[in-house]
Amino acid sequence: MEPSRRSNRVSYQQLEMLWEFLKRNSDIVSSYNRSLQVKENSKRKWREITETLNSQGCGAHKNWKGWSKYWVDYKGKLKLNYS
Repeated sequence: MEPSRRSNRVSYQQLEMLWEFLKRNSDIVSSYNRSLQVKENSKRKWREITETLNSQGCGAHKNWKGWSKYWVDYKGKLKLNYS
């Protein structure tokens, strides 16, 4: 049996999970001027969702900064398509 290989592409399941997480934690995507305490809280939440997303059987495997960047990039694409 061949070992499962990770994809560089985010799976639909991962995207849905990320979307639900961000709906529940909107504070980590909408803050601009952030104190050190808020930044640490945001980092902690990104680490939490990173464990969940990376534990899925298929899809991308990223560190917390990678998932955060993915969301910023994805959000930018959505804005371009709907502006």
